Amino acid sequence: MTKKAAINKFFNSMGFKILAAYVLLSLINLSFIVSIIFENQADLISRNTKLESEKQLAELIGSIKKFSIETKKGSLFTRGKTGEFLKQTLDLLSIHSSNYFVFSEKGSILIRSSDRIEPPDTYLKDGLRSLTAMTFSGKEYYLRIDEQKRLMYCYIPLSGFQLGDSILLLEKEINGMNESLKHLYSQVLYVILIVIFFHTVFALLLFRYIIKPVYLLINGAESLSEGKLHTRIHLPGRNDEFASLAHTFNRMAESMHSNVQNLSGEITSAREIIKKSEKKTTRDDLTGLFNRQYLMERLDEETKRTKVNNSATALMLIELDNFKEITSIYGHQTENIIIAESAKKINRSLAAGEIASRYDDEMFAVLAPGITAPLMLETAEIIRRTISESNIITADGEFRVTVSIGAADTSGSRDLRELAEEAIKKARENGRNRVEIIS
Repeated sequence: MTKKAAINKFFNSMGFKILAAYVLLSLINLSFIVSIIFENQADLISRNTKLESEKQLAELIGSIKKFSIETKKGSLFTRGKTGEFLKQTLDLLSIHSSNYFVFSEKGSILIRSSDRIEPPDTYLKDGLRSLTAMTFSGKEYYLRIDEQKRLMYCYIPLSGFQLGDSILLLEKEINGMNESLKHLYSQVLYVILIVIFFHTVFALLLFRYIIKPVYLLINGAESLSEGKLHTRIHLPGRNDEFASLAHTFNRMAESMHSNVQNLSGEITSAREIIKKSEKKTTRDDLTGLFNRQYLMERLDEETKRTKVNNSATALMLIELDNFKEITSIYGHQTENIIIAESAKKINRSLAAGEIASRYDDEMFAVLAPGITAPLMLETAEIIRRTISESNIITADGEFRVTVSIGAADTSGSRDLRELAEEAIKKARENGRNRVEIIS
């Protein structure tokens, strides 16, 4: 088998179709699980992170309010100028956010927590938005989230807390969302690995316990069909239906091997017996007709006699049509029954003085001294109709066979046997189940 044929055989096999369907089902299940996890968890993490940030921001603004109120009362903090209040407020903010700016409504940076940090490009516009939001909606802050930098910017107008007309910008990293997403990715990867592991184990079990035994049985059957009767299938450690099937296969192979050996021995013995019998007798054991050796001897005698007496002798050859096909399908037992029954019908159709013999495996001969081939036409037609119109019963069923008949006589100078063989060849070529005469 070529490599291309082996590949085509694999792709057309039941095992490949089962594995392909299983892999497709596994991918569908895996994608379904991953999509559910991401759709639910990722959105939940994003919302929780924003809610948590806004909660912290609300707490921070509440702290600023309390600080502002207590500062005005002077009960907890020393009253002073607005700048001192702002400085104390920023000291309080440093606990919540390490990066912050204080800038004027015109965009001038008044205070920054560190010289190394810079406000975003839109800080002035966003600061004005925070003032607008406080004025028209009473909202005390304005948020902007930079998804790329993973930063949240909170703008708080300080005028609402009696801390001047400046704007406070707080910068805060939203690392909580990153950590949650990393944890989510780890969970998804873990789920994928677990699903792939169990699906791989199941695929290996499927191959070992189902697909592999099927291939072994197929290969074993192909070996038997090629005549390798020693083929056996072994499935160690199995005690299931495939093990029973393998045991039955092995018993069948052993039976076939034994039968073939016995049959070969019987054929050899039969051939030897037939050879010995042909040398010692003039009769064919199967049909009871004269054998070919006897026919040839009589044919030589009659040929010589016709030359001396200037008379005629006819020879008729009768062949069973397409008999090799019956033999190849049903075997020698059926073959022998058909030959024997056909021989009986031929012998019953002959006139006195005519000699019937078995000429070959599926061919008979009739020698008719003293007459010409045209006179044998009636006898030949009777034989042809008798055989073709009757059934022969065997162990393999009923058969109806036909015969082709060729007849010739010694009226010419050519050999009689050659003329008869030429006539039967003509009957074959003209469609069989017919009589052809050369005279």
